[in-house]
Amino acid sequence: MRRCSMMERLALDTSIIVEYIVLRSMYRPKVVKLFNLASTGKVELYTSPITLSEVLYIASKIYEAACIENPKR
Repeated sequence: MRRCSMMERLALDTSIIVEYIVLRSMYRPKVVKLFNLASTGKVELYTSPITLSEVLYIASKIYEAACIENPKR
């Protein structure tokens, strides 16, 4: 009999992604570990279009508060 291992699937909300963006965030190291697990295929991460919209909005406010006009530089 073959054993099927179910990969853990996790849904990310806005706060998790924002914790990753904010370099000095208290929980950023944990989020980095989570993203590393996903990049090695140990977990699957999901999010929604609404979450991505919220992250984009919050990120723009973070860059605005830091006086960064073009964050791609």
